[in-house]
Amino acid sequence: MDIVNDFRKKGFRLIRKFEGLTANDLIEILRNVPRDTKVCTQMLGENFSVKQVEECIYYDFENGKRVKEHKGVLIK
Repeated sequence: MDIVNDFRKKGFRLIRKFEGLTANDLIEILRNVPRDTKVCTQMLGENFSVKQVEECIYYDFENGKRVKEHKGVLIK
């Protein structure tokens, strides 16, 4: 799926996937911005540049119980 072109055709400036963006989605998105652009994350209504990226573990839950464990990336 070409996530950037799909959204660009519709005139959007926001890309959101409720199931979560994959590493491939982020790579595809970042290919379309100038290389010296800072990446920011929103905290408390303000934008802060990303300072740290680390591996993380996240879980799928069903009926309040952990069902499946996944490896992911945490961007701070």
